[in-house]
Amino acid sequence: MAPGRYLIVALLTALLLGCGGGGGGGGSAEASSQVNTGESLYQAWNQSINYASSLVRCARAKTQSEACTVGELPPLGTVYGRLTVDLIAERLVTSHRWMGDNFVAAIRTLPEEDLLIFRSVTAIVIGHDIRPSFYTSLNGAIHLDGAFLWTNAEEAADLDTNTDPRLAFAKDLTFIEASRYLNPGFQRLTVPNLYKADSNNSRTIDQLSPSLLALVAHELAHAADFLPPEELGRLDSTLTVFANVARFPGLASDQLHQTYPLNSLMLHGLAGVFFQGKTATDQQKLITAAQVGAEFETEGANDLYAYSSASGGGVLYEDTAMLFEEIMMRRWFDAHRDLAFLERPATDSTFCNDFIIGWGQRNRMADPSVQVRAKLISDRLLPDVDLSDDYASYSTATTLSRTDWCDSNISSTGAAPALQLFNNGRQVREEVIIPMHGH
Repeated sequence: MAPGRYLIVALLTALLLGCGGGGGGGGSAEASSQVNTGESLYQAWNQSINYASSLVRCARAKTQSEACTVGELPPLGTVYGRLTVDLIAERLVTSHRWMGDNFVAAIRTLPEEDLLIFRSVTAIVIGHDIRPSFYTSLNGAIHLDGAFLWTNAEEAADLDTNTDPRLAFAKDLTFIEASRYLNPGFQRLTVPNLYKADSNNSRTIDQLSPSLLALVAHELAHAADFLPPEELGRLDSTLTVFANVARFPGLASDQLHQTYPLNSLMLHGLAGVFFQGKTATDQQKLITAAQVGAEFETEGANDLYAYSSASGGGVLYEDTAMLFEEIMMRRWFDAHRDLAFLERPATDSTFCNDFIIGWGQRNRMADPSVQVRAKLISDRLLPDVDLSDDYASYSTATTLSRTDWCDSNISSTGAAPALQLFNNGRQVREEVIIPMHGH
């Protein structure tokens, strides 16, 4: 895997995906001691279910030889026609119980019909040492960084302090990408995931939910992409999730890129530098924020991460997940989304008022070339839910003025840490893990 690989190198191939995409990013308690990273910490959140031990074993499988069959741990949608929060909670595996408590409280805020987005998942694993978050087709489980869920100092102290090594990528480029979700009043919707004793030491469930649910929507998009809702009724219970996926004629991601491809060689190349750790070429080192934005505006993506793939080409699973994440955030929070390419300051500044917007847009989802692609994806991944009003709520994409990122048409004052652009310095994006054939 690229230098930023977080999980098993020898037996798994990682495709770097969209972050948790959702604005808050990974984090942990500052100055906390290293905690035990052993598997013994992970338990079924609901200990009363009769398959608690097998749930943990199947959800934490790391190789194809360890992977369970669909019969042993079936996707939720193959067992239940209607999903509830309590049924979803039966598939929770956590390293610390408070993570499950807070997760359940957060998803109780979702419309009941929207819980169908969990139907393609086999388990939800939340841990102190999971960074970055990821989905794996090995077992059909999503794995979430516990930093998205802390509410107080005691909980934050349980988290590992490791930083996503991909933060070091693309240092030779003249620009960075930044995004954020805003509430209907154009104030920042998400709160930081990095605990700070003097400035960010407590959060309510309502405050942490936007970042968490953006991540959840993103990861569940991967789950529904690999195990499409229309295929759940014909899964072979004697095979693993991965073996079942290989039987399907085409994923939503395949259809998206056959119908509305992303063609920019520049953006594909830059995504390789940002998310896979490829060395920037001399030509790439000269590209400005304004130039990359002008190129990006001609395509139908809503984030540079959409261009990320393990090989620099092939299927772009992150494109699918980023589109789905943004429309679900509109539905759940009436959220606006800013996306910008920022000029990297000459000094090693840690304040966002030193980062100048070279190109930026608010609500890029309003662009017809983006929205038609998002509709294709949401129709495939969540066909039972009518999102037409959510799409219609967009008017036009607006240009962000050429000012600093702190002051770019957002209701905030003062200089904020620039690491917030990188999800507070802990996690750049999440991953999708696909087993290598033959293992």
